[in-house]
Amino acid sequence: MKKLVLSSPNQLARLLDNNPVLLEIPGLSPLKTVSHQLARAGLKKCSACSSRNSNLYANARPQMEAALANLTTEDYITMKKILGMDQVCYWHKINGKLAVTCL
Repeated sequence: MKKLVLSSPNQLARLLDNNPVLLEIPGLSPLKTVSHQLARAGLKKCSACSSRNSNLYANARPQMEAALANLTTEDYITMKKILGMDQVCYWHKINGKLAVTCL
């Protein structure tokens, strides 16, 4: 069984940046701007960027969690098919605690 676990906004941003067809999935399309900003930020190498990038990732996490949580069954099937995965999982916060959801 091939399984993908998305554990950070940076990881999701890079996944979307490397697989732009995923942004055609209706539930993920609102992440076009966010994923591009995060992918660009992750590529920068500078001492001042680290703090700025941390804030960018922290601000993007709720948007990314909401997009993943609100995907339809059809969206998940499409996502798994595009990625060639049997299961896609993601971490999100529930009552302040991290939990993993797999589909």
